[in-house]
Amino acid sequence: DINPPAGGIKITQTGGLFLKIVPKQVEVFIDGKLKKKTDFFFGSVLIENLLPKKYKIQIKKEGYYPWEKNLEIKEKEVTETKNIVLIPENPNFSILTKAVKDFWVSPDERKIILSEDYKQGWALKLYNLEKDVKSHLIEEKDIYSKGADLLDLEFSSDSKEIFLEVGMEKQIKHFILEIDKIPPVLAESEEPLPPFENTLTYKAVGQDIYYLNNLGHLFKVDERSLISTNRSALVNEEKLTEKLFPVRLETEYALEIFQDFVFLREGQTLYQFKSRF
Repeated sequence: DINPPAGGIKITQTGGLFLKIVPKQVEVFIDGKLKKKTDFFFGSVLIENLLPKKYKIQIKKEGYYPWEKNLEIKEKEVTETKNIVLIPENPNFSILTKAVKDFWVSPDERKIILSEDYKQGWALKLYNLEKDVKSHLIEEKDIYSKGADLLDLEFSSDSKEIFLEVGMEKQIKHFILEIDKIPPVLAESEEPLPPFENTLTYKAVGQDIYYLNNLGHLFKVDERSLISTNRSALVNEEKLTEKLFPVRLETEYALEIFQDFVFLREGQTLYQFKSRF
């Protein structure tokens, strides 16, 4: 009988906590004890091997007001909290822009795309963080005179282009906007396809592409090796998992890569892969 008797030993599996915080290099306390500092480059931290229960999480940095919250850790899951922003004790605020609907930061962290209310519609503006300059890119009627809904926006890996998914008259169309040219160049494109067949989700990070196939294997490949649609032509492809991940049909998946940590979102559940790279 593999079940322990009443009062016997119970084996409890641990969970983890992932935080992404602005500013960088802040101290993270759990139940009053200093656990870790966020990293210098991404402002994120992963704390593992936490017993499942509620913890008092405090985030502190000199010159900022502390952040505090009770978070629950569950077995075999990573509790994720992003977009934590510490407020300076003596802030020097300046208004960057008004009427902002959404914004996106480029992979090189030098640009911000702003979606703003504009002439009974929306417009995209480019804010250059290094030059402290904002410029107009396109407005809604540049795409379609009768109006269009901006559904999604993504940067290219080199931060020189943005990919737009737009809804208009019950259709979804895709565009590429070259933001490094003056004036910016807008062109309609085909719906982007996964770089590999039978792919559930993929994520490009720099020159690497991570993807999960429909069998449940996770791979990493150098995008420079995508020289053919023939899978046999791929080089430098690395399988990151030994065991199959139990994928589910008709379920939304998304990969996120933070430093050397690989996370997979399955619906509302977040998993962490024990990667080998």
